Amino acid sequence: MLRFLIILAALVVVAAVARADINPPGAISDLTAATGHTTAVLSWHEPADACNNNAVSSYDVRMSTSTIDACNFEAATALTPPAPGSPGNLVCFPIHSLSSCTTYYFAVRSRDTAGNWSAMSNVPNHQTSCSGSIELECLWVPQVVGGRSMKLVPHIIGVERDLAYRP
Repeated sequence: MLRFLIILAALVVVAAVARADINPPGAISDLTAATGHTTAVLSWHEPADACNNNAVSSYDVRMSTSTIDACNFEAATALTPPAPGSPGNLVCFPIHSLSSCTTYYFAVRSRDTAGNWSAMSNVPNHQTSCSGSIELECLWVPQVVGGRSMKLVPHIIGVERDLAYRP
């Protein structure tokens, strides 16, 4: 009888492991970057969990002054991105305190609730401007959806930072 219970318990464990979510979210393929004098704004569409189409649980966003690939992703500078939202929504992620006249590369991975990491995104690069004082920010604008409801949609705007009063 004990042997039967041990075998039954082992089968239950194997069945539970077989049903575990082992499928990572799809890689983000539409990561874009825009830069100002010392700022950048990244944007991408929120991915979904591969198994249940729910929102992913977190992002790992990286930045470097040299190209990023799967071998050096972990060595690139980690950034603190916004929390994930609903699949399909557009993310707008501002980055501040960059060096001017410098090319930056960006990449992102997402993780689902089971802890599976996606493959690395595409790797856009952009150079911050060498002169001027235009910086980029995200502006959230209301948009009518389906003629009945509103949602906030991000827009990237340039902001003049050198507007100090000069008598």
